[in-house]
Amino acid sequence: MAPQGDIPIAANVLGTIGTIFWCIQLVPQVWYNWRRKKTDGLPGLMMFLWATSAVPFGVYAIVQILIYNNAWRVWTATLLASGIGALFGGLQILLVLTLRGPYSRGVEWPITLVGVLSAILLAAGLIPPYFEIAKRSGRVVGI
Repeated sequence: MAPQGDIPIAANVLGTIGTIFWCIQLVPQVWYNWRRKKTDGLPGLMMFLWATSAVPFGVYAIVQILIYNNAWRVWTATLLASGIGALFGGLQILLVLTLRGPYSRGVEWPITLVGVLSAILLAAGLIPPYFEIAKRSGRVVGI
């Protein structure tokens, strides 16, 4: 599909508002849980499903970028992204297994560090689209 040439102002405004709200939606929940040191009302299944979906979604996103933007062959992009997905999945398993022990002994800083790093990486991932928008003189394309 060809990219849309003329993006309506309303689409830009609403897209920006939606992105901002998406970025800040979890801040109150994180703060509330951190202050109380409890996660009542935050379903563990939801977090499990989000974490589980991150690996295949990442593979899907990487394959799309490699094929559509960089003209890679489907097989090559799929092979590389599957390897990256396996690496990320293995990293998740490694973190769960290695952090469980210290946390059960009352050592909380390693799990806090992982949470802070993930929040920083998530926030950092939202920076490149602004450079893309700047390259296109404020026009939002593809988000």
